Amino acid sequence: MNQHANEKHVGIVGAGLMGRMMAYYLTRHDYHVHLFDKDDRGGSSSCGLAAAAMLAPISEADKASSIVVKLGLASIPLWQNIVDELEAPIFFQQAGSLFVSHPQDETELTQFIGKISRDWSNQFQPLDQQGIAELEPALANRFKHGIFLPAEAQLANDEWYIAVAKALDNKCVTWHPQTKVKNIAPHVIRTESKTFDFNWVVDCRGLGAKDAIPALRGVRGERFRLYAPDAQLNRPIRLMHPRYHIYIVPRPNQEFILGASEIESDDMSPVSVRSTLELLSALYSLDAAFGEARIVETVVNCRPALPHNEPRIFHQPGLLQINGLYRNGYLVAPAIAETALQLMGTNNSNRNCSNHFTSTTSYSCLFSDIVSPINDEDFCQ
Repeated sequence: MNQHANEKHVGIVGAGLMGRMMAYYLTRHDYHVHLFDKDDRGGSSSCGLAAAAMLAPISEADKASSIVVKLGLASIPLWQNIVDELEAPIFFQQAGSLFVSHPQDETELTQFIGKISRDWSNQFQPLDQQGIAELEPALANRFKHGIFLPAEAQLANDEWYIAVAKALDNKCVTWHPQTKVKNIAPHVIRTESKTFDFNWVVDCRGLGAKDAIPALRGVRGERFRLYAPDAQLNRPIRLMHPRYHIYIVPRPNQEFILGASEIESDDMSPVSVRSTLELLSALYSLDAAFGEARIVETVVNCRPALPHNEPRIFHQPGLLQINGLYRNGYLVAPAIAETALQLMGTNNSNRNCSNHFTSTTSYSCLFSDIVSPINDEDFCQ
């Protein structure tokens, strides 16, 4: 019997953000999915849980390529649909993002506006002091100039991890947690104890795939989770700084995510003193109400990046390798998943698939720049 005759069996290696996203999309199309990971089911070591989960394509447009921005703009409505479909509650809001700067750093804000104006001038609104105060009363009289990016959104990534795991259980996904995968090949996944055959294998291991994708590198990120009962922000704030854009992201129950670090290193050691002093000082300068905040958690992890800081889907028959999401994982994951499904020949008009996942856009055409054969230079470099 042809062991690949059933074209509905897929093995996914890596149960982080991208692996879970692919599993969710595939189960929406009635695939039988096996999900392998060396981590536990909760993904406690996943870099997807170390992110702020901002869906902010224009905020990244000064550094990111146009394809990343387009992936992000396409993904925001897909995220809304995913959150609506999942039964467990997930904090999601599309209240935009606000950029501000102290007077001594206004040159940074001016330069940022100049960089994004050429291609994305319809995606932001300049603000004066009154406009900033109307959006964020807590920042009234503190900043003279800013810009508002109304289309941007955010979600609680820890809640999404839990909710999507429950959804995958309901779809009878077979989990293989704390399982070391020794070898990945077209149609085949080999663990230390067994060989599994599939119609498709999808490699979503991130930096764990460096043995197969030599061009991968780690980019370190450092993040703080704070409890600040006296602070009040309505949306993600970016504070311009000569060295980086500091982000402060509000969450329910008076929690805030603070970060900015982007260090070219695969170092996984604890948060540095320098980052701690710089980020917390910047936060206090934004609003003195953070002075009595409590540091609930510090998180360090490394994001997988390729030479051009763009995601890639490397493909050959029977095998997809999705990697290089860099610091844009949540921003681009749904649109990448839709593109990957088209490469696998999935028909988006499947009558059993929710209309929420039937796109009017040809993702495989729109995002063809992220699709590469296995021998692509980004793969081999």
